Amino acid sequence: MICAGAVLTGLGAHPLIYAAGFLLIAGFDKMFNIYVRTLRKEIIPPEEFGKTTGVIICLNNLSQPLAGLTVAIFAAGDDARGRPAWPCRCNGSAGRHDIPARRHAVVTRGMGLQIS
Repeated sequence: MICAGAVLTGLGAHPLIYAAGFLLIAGFDKMFNIYVRTLRKEIIPPEEFGKTTGVIICLNNLSQPLAGLTVAIFAAGDDARGRPAWPCRCNGSAGRHDIPARRHAVVTRGMGLQIS
């Protein structure tokens, strides 16, 4: 079901299809985590449970910097310029000219870091 949610999220052009895919991913991920935690509690002795859980959490978090780097490399050039402006209108910042333009860093393949 997580894979079905990933397909819906990745290919869904309509917001409701995207939301359904996201809910499948998040819901079944949480259920799987509860199952694994219950199983882990039965297998690991209580005196070793804290140390073992800490190591598992650290190992699970090792992938986050690599995931961020991967997104930064392969999403270069994708930005929010073509997106709807309603979030700006909702918070009152639309049409304000006193907001300075932000400079942002773009990581390009083979070119290093470029500031634009």
